[in-house]
Amino acid sequence: MGRALCLVALAMAFCSNSVLAQVNSWISPTSGNWENQASWSLGVLPNARQSVALTNAGWKALAVDPNTAQDFPQSMQIQGMQIASPTNSSNVLLLNYAGFQVPLQMTSLSIGTNSSVVALSSMLEVNIDTNGNGGIQLGGTVDQGEFAEVKVQGSLQVWHPIQYASDVVPPAAYYLTNGTLTVNNGEGIGGMRGPGQFVQYGGNHNVGGHSTIYGGGGSIEFDTEAEFDIYDGQLTATNGIVAGAGDYADGAYFYQYGGTVNADMSVGGNYYLYGGMLRGSHFTMALNERSDAHVTQTGGTNSAASMELGHASEFGGGAYYTLSNGVIHVDTSVTFGGGQFTQINGQYTIVSNLVMSGAAIEVGVAPADYYLDGGTLSVGGLTTTLSSTFHQNGGTNYVAGDIVLVAAPPPQNGFLQTDQYDLAGGFLSARNEIVNAAVYGGFRQTGGSNQITEKLTVQGAAPDAFYYTLEGGTLTVKDIYVGAGAFFQHTSGNIVQSGLLTLDQGEWNAAAGTQSLGPLQLTGGPSTNSSISFTNGSSILRLANSSAQPWDSTAILYITNWHGSVSGDGETQLFFGSDASGLTLQQLALIKFSLAGGLYPARLLPTGELVPQMGLLTSSISGGTLTLTWGASWTLQSSSNAAGPYEDVQGANNSFTTSMTNPGQFFRLRQ
Repeated sequence: MGRALCLVALAMAFCSNSVLAQVNSWISPTSGNWENQASWSLGVLPNARQSVALTNAGWKALAVDPNTAQDFPQSMQIQGMQIASPTNSSNVLLLNYAGFQVPLQMTSLSIGTNSSVVALSSMLEVNIDTNGNGGIQLGGTVDQGEFAEVKVQGSLQVWHPIQYASDVVPPAAYYLTNGTLTVNNGEGIGGMRGPGQFVQYGGNHNVGGHSTIYGGGGSIEFDTEAEFDIYDGQLTATNGIVAGAGDYADGAYFYQYGGTVNADMSVGGNYYLYGGMLRGSHFTMALNERSDAHVTQTGGTNSAASMELGHASEFGGGAYYTLSNGVIHVDTSVTFGGGQFTQINGQYTIVSNLVMSGAAIEVGVAPADYYLDGGTLSVGGLTTTLSSTFHQNGGTNYVAGDIVLVAAPPPQNGFLQTDQYDLAGGFLSARNEIVNAAVYGGFRQTGGSNQITEKLTVQGAAPDAFYYTLEGGTLTVKDIYVGAGAFFQHTSGNIVQSGLLTLDQGEWNAAAGTQSLGPLQLTGGPSTNSSISFTNGSSILRLANSSAQPWDSTAILYITNWHGSVSGDGETQLFFGSDASGLTLQQLALIKFSLAGGLYPARLLPTGELVPQMGLLTSSISGGTLTLTWGASWTLQSSSNAAGPYEDVQGANNSFTTSMTNPGQFFRLRQ
């Protein structure tokens, strides 16, 4: 019943395009040639005032051959043509080596279920009528080969009409083996109206207007699919290709095994690039729809002037691109707004910048993630913002310019956003790397090699710290700047630095073992401070001679968690150069050791090691009395616990006497 309704619908469409034309129907139950006059219902051969119908029962082919073109050329100019097949029937229009001098011309062509056109070394022209209507409505199949030429002035619609979900029919299909297919007003393949497929093995396929591969896959009502397969040849779509449109775009599939596709590609469904070349001005993933878009590239080349991936609106689906081999080349920039890009191998070149940003959606923020596990990524610059993370586990990332991690403020829904670069393996190179924002973000290195030719900047705003954590691998850098609200956490791994370390209200957390850095510059303003903190256990930090570096006279450098020896060579060691000239007296005055709740000035040993300058506390006992004495400018403190807290002893001035019977009393000096 469903198929019968389909035939009625096709017939209505056919009649509406040919309302003023007589219908000349093929009435023979068997195959025959076009010029067989007795087989036509009007008793004459078709002409320019008639529409033609091949819709009767039976299994047959209506042939247009060289004899037709040579002896009956007038009969090859008609109005519309309908090819349809009743149940247990199959009707075929066979253009059988009719040549290219005289084309079969019509204003519309409708091909129904179990019906087909086979074009071999012939020419077919489907023009529009005086009202601008016309084209091919394909519900059956077209086979174009032997260098046939098909020209469609209107549109080409490839979809099998389905009336009921229970209908089980093969998809409408167009097979282009070779030759030339030209469509002036766009193509539509598949959709909720029924399944459709286009397969190109070679030849030239040129499309004006817009080409859409509709997605209906997974629809409960229609259960349709849309598919385009290209193995060789050339496909040119001047106004672009939409591979998946609508809420069911995930049912649309574009498979490229080879050949060349010249078009702006918009992927709302699925695109598989196995080989060949895709070339266009724009490449877009995840349209203004609710379904996700997927691209899988295992070979070939995707070349575009620009590329956009991700959510187009708060209701948009995400973008998922997997590059396991092949080449991507983008002439300008790539904007990544939510979703995931995974690079396992291959070569990805972005001449300008890669900008990653999560997308604000109804349920929060859809993050943007890049996973680099192998291959090579080459970009002009890299910027992440609004919940974006770059994960590098292998491969090579060449950044000609800067890497900037910018954590944008959270949207109104209040979701906390993290912008981060995770380097676990592989090689990363950039001119500058900047962790710079207003909320939260950082760079975490657990392995691999990070090579910065100019400067690493880590800065933020308290109380939300920004950071660089080095937990493994090697960091090679010229200058390092740690600003307000930020810290450099060195846990493990190696630092190779050739330039300046600047602390501007920032914090440096030294690792265990021995590490050498460049000279230190201390900057800031009134009532500001920076710090160098040591880990538990053995830790030696060697800073180059810093006496020539300008230090802000109002800034303070605090040394925390120091647990070395005041005479040097202890478990914790901090060096400035290799002798007593590593710091000036003015610089020494700006350094304080924070020990057990007290602050102590710094002094530089002849070896260049910096230690706290602690006052000498002497004692004497006479009978049951303890007398303590110390130098000027020091204050005596006492506590009932060796670890503190300590409080100033009131009235003590260079000496203090107490009874030996006082239990558990401990003393120290502070300045």
